[in-house]
Amino acid sequence: MLQRFGAINPVEWVFVFYLYCFFGWCFESTYVSIHEKKLVNRGFIHGPFLPIYGLGGIMMRVIARLFPVESLTDLLVLYVVGCIGPTILEYITAALMENLFKVRYWTYEGKFLNIKGRICLESTLTWGVLTVVVVEVLGHFFEGALSMIPLQVMIPVTNVVTLWFLIDFGVSFKQALDLRDFLVKMEKMKEELVRMQKRLDVLIAAANESRQNMQKAYEMRMDDLMASLESSLNSMKQAIAEKPGEYLDSVKEEVTTLKTQLAAIRQKEWEWFHVPHFSVTSILKRNPTIVAFEHKVSLEDMKDYVFDRAKRLGETVASTLGAVAAAPGAVIEKLVGNAGESAEQSADTNTGKESVSSDSLQDEKTAENTGVK
Repeated sequence: MLQRFGAINPVEWVFVFYLYCFFGWCFESTYVSIHEKKLVNRGFIHGPFLPIYGLGGIMMRVIARLFPVESLTDLLVLYVVGCIGPTILEYITAALMENLFKVRYWTYEGKFLNIKGRICLESTLTWGVLTVVVVEVLGHFFEGALSMIPLQVMIPVTNVVTLWFLIDFGVSFKQALDLRDFLVKMEKMKEELVRMQKRLDVLIAAANESRQNMQKAYEMRMDDLMASLESSLNSMKQAIAEKPGEYLDSVKEEVTTLKTQLAAIRQKEWEWFHVPHFSVTSILKRNPTIVAFEHKVSLEDMKDYVFDRAKRLGETVASTLGAVAAAPGAVIEKLVGNAGESAEQSADTNTGKESVSSDSLQDEKTAENTGVK
């Protein structure tokens, strides 16, 4: 069976991997850009590569060697193997990335016969079709094109692309870990806010609602949770100020402590999430459909921070560009207005001079007439 592979050229197989990575990136970026109605550089890494498509392409090439199509039965076998192999690869990749980064870069939740949202029947059947198309249609074209590329060209190109790919992958891996750390921080921050809310419920004699509030707080957005907690603290402080004798000193001190803790959490929240962070911003913009089940609400918070900031920045840039575009007209209008004012002032000055000259001549004539008489 191994004889069907012939002489294995590692450089050629690596080159094929990058080739399928690139075509996968073109497909995904086009699909997501149409869905999002804007250009999206889709993928785990920054460059035009999607590694899972590269691995899928290599798998399809192996399948083509192991299961050559010589009859309709062979074609059916190729389709079945094409369904199973890439589906297993997709499941393993999704599971590894979810466990490592705490997010899922794609999900089939809601699809018919899906397994934990990582694979589904629709994607499995599609992989089979793609395998047949790639092997029996595109595969022959690729193999013919590869045979025309001399090793003197393929080797340096592959080396350069490999260096680029490894650096890009390392940077992107670090960014994915940054996003995971941000989500963990947000969860810990929310847990602290929930504990504060529960303690405050007890202080305001609402212990019977604390369990319900606890569950509600976990489902709230962080901004909403902090606003609710701050509102409760302000109400408590106002009640203490109006009737100080009804509250123990320990209660007053604890309310003050909770207020201080909330202010500290707000400062941390601002430093961590409102200040632009390139790693998180970059990876979320490349993967706008990214989801998380363990940190679902925190990820939605993070998306709002990133995309709302981008929207505000876009509005600011548009406003600035509009002001710049309108500036020449405003300057010309101002110059024309200044010129008009100067002309009016000049005309008034000339009129005044003519009036003075006329009065002087009249006085001279009067003087002459008086002298004659």
